[in-house]
Amino acid sequence: MGSRNHLVVVVPGIGGSVLQRQNGDTVWAAKDRNIWDLLMHPGEMGLDDPDLLPAGLIHDPQLMPGITLMAGYNRLWSRLEKLPGADVDAGLPGRRVDDANIVAFGYDFRRSIVDAADRLGADVEKRLEALGWSGQHRRVVVVAHSMGGLVARHWLGRSDPDLSAGVVVRAVS
Repeated sequence: MGSRNHLVVVVPGIGGSVLQRQNGDTVWAAKDRNIWDLLMHPGEMGLDDPDLLPAGLIHDPQLMPGITLMAGYNRLWSRLEKLPGADVDAGLPGRRVDDANIVAFGYDFRRSIVDAADRLGADVEKRLEALGWSGQHRRVVVVAHSMGGLVARHWLGRSDPDLSAGVVVRAVS
């Protein structure tokens, strides 16, 4: 696959997006510290806290060297970055690359699938426009995991049929 012919969007599963406060403090990155903090202070990630923003994909957190707490997106992302012609946007706040063709789409997994799907649709449209792609050249490959697959399916179910025709969804587990 020539990556310059496609917009590749990675949509993680629940808990797969890093969540940060607007001041840059990380609240969730699936690290042992975050899990402990969440157990001790469950209100830290309550829905009444609108200050949390997606900030990329989680990495493979290590409980201790060689023991993975849960799988992150390191291997997938490193392979996508190596595709010929890849221009990447890791989804970090303040570092958006509008014309990237490999995109990490983090979302606030505390909120609804509808909210995330609406954001995904708006983001894809902006990126296709920035890439100058229209009509048949609007090829989007969505690599989704778990809840990310539900977000992508909801977005596709409501999207423009011309765009949907060029979208390939690949679910990973």
